[in-house]
Amino acid sequence: MKLLWEKLRQKTNVSREERDELIDKTFEIITGRVKDFVFKHDSVRVIQSALKWTTKMEHRRIVARELKGEFKGLAEGKYAKFLIAKLLEKGYGR
Repeated sequence: MKLLWEKLRQKTNVSREERDELIDKTFEIITGRVKDFVFKHDSVRVIQSALKWTTKMEHRRIVARELKGEFKGLAEGKYAKFLIAKLLEKGYGR
């Protein structure tokens, strides 16, 4: 997952198609296991980057659904609070 993130987080030198492919691969890995990743600083950054660059609302909904009922604890967490901010910024519930 970190290898995907190294390419995904680049602002340049990544085509739209390549970025979409990286995001899809990331969501294949994290779907069903988001809670396992959000409390680790390195893996939560991968999810944040995927949310930042995705154009698919379904990706945002996947993360929001899997974290339903956990937002208070995540907002108090050292790393996960930034994920919550990214979800709110990108409008996960529209």
